[in-house]
Amino acid sequence: MTLPDATSQYRIAGAADVLRLLDAGAGWTVDRFVGYTVEILSGAGAGQTRVISSNTVDVLTVTTAWTTLPDATSNYQIRETNLADKLFDTTKSWTTNVYAGTTVTITGGTGVGQVRTVVSNTNNRLTVTPAWATLPGATTTYRVGTGAVGELNKLYDFTQAWVPGSLVGFTVRITGGLGSGQTRTISANDATSVTVSVNWVTVPNTTSTYEITGLNNVLYDLDLPTPWATNQFAGYKLFISSGRGAGQTRTVSGNAARTLTVSAAWATIPDTTSVYQLSNEDYYTPYFAGGHVPPTYTQTVAALNARGIKVIVVDSSGGYAPALRDAREIATATGALGPTGAPLVYSISPSGTGLGTAVASAVADLASYSRLDITARANDNPATPFDERTLVASILAVAGSYAPGRCTGITGGVQFNQCLPGTGVTFQVNFTGVVMPTSVPQRFDFTIDTLGNGSQIISTTPVTIIIPPTSPAYPPSGTYTRDFDATMRCAGTEVPRWGNLSWTATLPTGTSISWTLRSATTTAALAAATPVTFSTPTLSSPQNAGSQLIAGGVPATLPHMRVTATLNSNAARSAAPTLSSFNLLYDCVAGE
Repeated sequence: MTLPDATSQYRIAGAADVLRLLDAGAGWTVDRFVGYTVEILSGAGAGQTRVISSNTVDVLTVTTAWTTLPDATSNYQIRETNLADKLFDTTKSWTTNVYAGTTVTITGGTGVGQVRTVVSNTNNRLTVTPAWATLPGATTTYRVGTGAVGELNKLYDFTQAWVPGSLVGFTVRITGGLGSGQTRTISANDATSVTVSVNWVTVPNTTSTYEITGLNNVLYDLDLPTPWATNQFAGYKLFISSGRGAGQTRTVSGNAARTLTVSAAWATIPDTTSVYQLSNEDYYTPYFAGGHVPPTYTQTVAALNARGIKVIVVDSSGGYAPALRDAREIATATGALGPTGAPLVYSISPSGTGLGTAVASAVADLASYSRLDITARANDNPATPFDERTLVASILAVAGSYAPGRCTGITGGVQFNQCLPGTGVTFQVNFTGVVMPTSVPQRFDFTIDTLGNGSQIISTTPVTIIIPPTSPAYPPSGTYTRDFDATMRCAGTEVPRWGNLSWTATLPTGTSISWTLRSATTTAALAAATPVTFSTPTLSSPQNAGSQLIAGGVPATLPHMRVTATLNSNAARSAAPTLSSFNLLYDCVAGE
């Protein structure tokens, strides 16, 4: 009989209850699977996982009841549980103890961040020390090994970040440690492993060292920061200046993004220690270990011009034509030109005599005659969340603002061309109304730079823009007054009994209406009468005028009444109340 293991799958031949799974005729050893895990892979109850507490020859008892009972349609698998010092992976077929002495890191899921030393391993189980603080689970991902370590047809190095597929056809050689002397051709690779075309006789482990070399007519640079253009170096000379294969020179027959193919095979194949140089008929372009590529001439000129750097040259070659040609070219390309437009190149004796004078002349000429293109730009104020540059609609170069001959013209209405140092020019700054006024004044502070050749700051001008507040839409308040004369209705000894004051009004938020009552024996006396005041919305319509008078200490039966409504705007004066109507009632009653 052969015992099932973690790769075995089963179909249930019996039945199940809440804590058991039956498989008639299974023939297991009693309690062989205590502590193991059973997982329902498909059929009834698929996806459930339980820990086995005991087993007979054909019954598994689990620690937690099934949610859905398995039945005869169910396929299941028994596997070891990740114990306190174990990690189990049924997808692997490792060489026994290939990872002994390495580390395993939980990179994701349950137990993430834990690092343990591997004591030993079987084909699919790691034993670690110390025990796990948090047991790995079904969601756990991990990485085992930190350097070079092998499997039957693989070599892993988790310190690498190779370009996938870039090493196909290369040779890997075990240079030391276990498996030393074996050489294999690489058939595939990813970022941290290579697959070899023929299995290892002795599988490498953590004691092993290795080297990878290219094809016998190829040099490959994995670390280039910028890939080459196809056949950029076709016809160039390739010289290995140091490292493996030093001293060899070959002609480049073609190149891809990171590969140089040479016309004749290497006697010693270069590797990652090799430093190489490329050359055409005029100069060498060195390439260094680690992929550092010096910039091209075009890139160098672009970088210099981006920073406003002008190159003046003091030549001590004794009139060597190629040197003078290169000097004039770089001076012209960077705008280091004299008053006639000639490049600022100064020749001195090969002995160095006259160097001081030449340098002084060069600096003086550069300061006096080096022309600049003049532009202007607005700068955002980093201290505010608002981008002040949006306040500037345009900055225009004003025609005729420079003296004749000091500049050569204006381009696009925004740039003064080739102006001599010290030239006065004028820019017109046009602002845009992108910010709407509010109830409070707004202030914006920023700067405008005047630039030479697009990058050299010649001057900086501070700018302050004040946006005044909006004008109020309404006055603070307004009044309406009406006089009531009870003698028009009350006869003889009758006196008025002042009743309800009612009104119809609209009151936007923050607005109000103040009511003032004055009562007197004559109309003429109303102006000096004691005022009684109340407000809405504090009080709503209607209000008894007689009660208000009495509360204010004024008799409620005097025959004349003056009612004044004061309409008050809100604090911003952006809204005001509307009084549509009001009315005052009174009755005539017998006087005393």
